[in-house]
Amino acid sequence: PPWFVKTDDPAEADIIIWVTVMGRHEKEVPPLDSMKHLHKVIVLDHADGCTIHRSLQQMRANETEIAYFKRSYVHRGDWNSFESNCTEAKNEVRPFAYSGAKAMMIPLDSPEADVNFIVKRPNEGKVYGKVDFSTREEKQPNSGYFTDQRYENFLVPFEDRKFTVTNILRYRKDSPNKSRNRVVEWTHEFSKEMAGEPREMKVLNDGEKDIVSDKDGYSAFVGEVENFCIGYCFGPNYLRHLRDAKIIVTCNPSGWEGDFRLWEAFLSGAMVMVDKTVTIGWMPNPPKDGKHWITYDPANKKDFMKKLRHYTDPANKAETEKIAKKGYEFVLRNHMAVNRVDYVLNEVQPKLAKYIEDPAKRAILKLPPK
Repeated sequence: PPWFVKTDDPAEADIIIWVTVMGRHEKEVPPLDSMKHLHKVIVLDHADGCTIHRSLQQMRANETEIAYFKRSYVHRGDWNSFESNCTEAKNEVRPFAYSGAKAMMIPLDSPEADVNFIVKRPNEGKVYGKVDFSTREEKQPNSGYFTDQRYENFLVPFEDRKFTVTNILRYRKDSPNKSRNRVVEWTHEFSKEMAGEPREMKVLNDGEKDIVSDKDGYSAFVGEVENFCIGYCFGPNYLRHLRDAKIIVTCNPSGWEGDFRLWEAFLSGAMVMVDKTVTIGWMPNPPKDGKHWITYDPANKKDFMKKLRHYTDPANKAETEKIAKKGYEFVLRNHMAVNRVDYVLNEVQPKLAKYIEDPAKRAILKLPPK
């Protein structure tokens, strides 16, 4: 039997998970009932920036909240530098990070689960170098990546990926995300140095075919890719594009830390380059720089260029592929939604031990007899 059963009755529940993004205070109904919600509420605050929900103090006064977890836990300074934690330790607000999820994967029976699938890339995207769009005979090959029986995820073999590098961050001249803009500009500059002036994707969309004589030659796509997905979802067209890249360059937002882009990149099987991130370091089993991902400093162009040059060098392709595959496996093992659930329950275990009386339920949660 499952270790938990969902219920719509808060009075019947032993644990209440209340998720807030604080975007619509007037529509949120905080769990404040000192009878039905007493000693049950775990708050998952997914709001951007260093803010704490205005109902927290009332929840604590009514003794409903037993733990508060906050994504985007840090103050960031210029060029995404870490300045401080959002909250003081006495506030008992715990850090939280996004994770990988099944929704970021491509099922093996979907149209996109084909090495020959043609991604719809926008005409204005910039393409550097020659890109091999030739047809492969095997449509669903053995990708050579670690597999986990819990997850079904189509991956393109590393050597068959069309682009050495992709950077699909939004670029807006007036954007407050100055670090992202800078990293897009650096990716353009590096790609131009490696492969000359870019073409617009329109040329390839209109049918121009590249003859690729050097399989290890540099190629890149820089620009946004459409989700073709309405609402809060992960569009397969976008996810499939990521699987055509050997290296994905991404960057956290300037105003806060943590986004889905990082985990989408990891689960695509590409090697991930991202700015230094501290919150994930506070989660259990943080990834290691140089082993599972490559981190850079958005304030240090020389550092960025040096690392991108190293990992795009054909002489280092085995190292790049190894990091990509190690990162993918590491996330499947340690940074999926189920791992975040484990983290939350482990953090609140002392409170659960104090408030849950039923011996059978205590045994399920691995709490000592009371």
